[in-house]
Amino acid sequence: MNHLDGNVHLVSKKGLFKNLVKFFALETNKHLDINDFTPPSFLLFNNIMDAERKRFDAFVSGAKPNEVNCFGLDNPARIVAGYDSDEDEVGEEEEEGEPEAGVEVEVEVEVEVEVEVEVEVQTQTQAQTDSKLCNTGSLWIVKPAGNTNRGCGISVCKSPQEILKTISTPSNSALNNRITKKHGWIVQKYMEKPFLVNSRKFDVRVFVLFVINKEKKIDVHMFNEPYIRTSAVPYTTDKKSVR
Repeated sequence: MNHLDGNVHLVSKKGLFKNLVKFFALETNKHLDINDFTPPSFLLFNNIMDAERKRFDAFVSGAKPNEVNCFGLDNPARIVAGYDSDEDEVGEEEEEGEPEAGVEVEVEVEVEVEVEVEVEVQTQTQAQTDSKLCNTGSLWIVKPAGNTNRGCGISVCKSPQEILKTISTPSNSALNNRITKKHGWIVQKYMEKPFLVNSRKFDVRVFVLFVINKEKKIDVHMFNEPYIRTSAVPYTTDKKSVR
């Protein structure tokens, strides 16, 4: 949901990561396994050896990937301390990064009252794989953690070394550099076994209308028929297709 004031905790990559950790750290949710919902994820900042970086180093070096070294559920406050607060992240993201050279981006027509919810589903096999030891040769996706969209600045990396090089190498955009310095990077185990439609990746879109009624309350109307968009080519993790 990307067009409602005060929504940053759901639509910012950093905000979503922080709130996932906080949610699963709640005593009432101890029976839930975060690995069943999202692949191993980290919030990293360039050249900062903090708890997140130590957790990432331990994970990729083969340490047992439990809730402490993978998501840090024992201390969810650590992903807030020491960095910018969320107070300046109110409403729709105002600052938008620029796409890297050679990266194709999708431009969507935005209607103020429409909300598009995108969902990507992983298979149970993938969830089980991600909760086990990480193969350092597997794929990772590296994304600017805040104030970007349309795929700006996203890379797919094949090793921890490539990840660290990606987050420490200045881009050709001063705007992108400023954004990543402030918000950091979300580093996440890539979904190598996603649920596919006709061998293609897809997302689900649902249109929702929010209306302020006479009582100054919000009425929500959801269109009955969602739709899916598929990629133009079959999905593959072949090394030649990853750049």
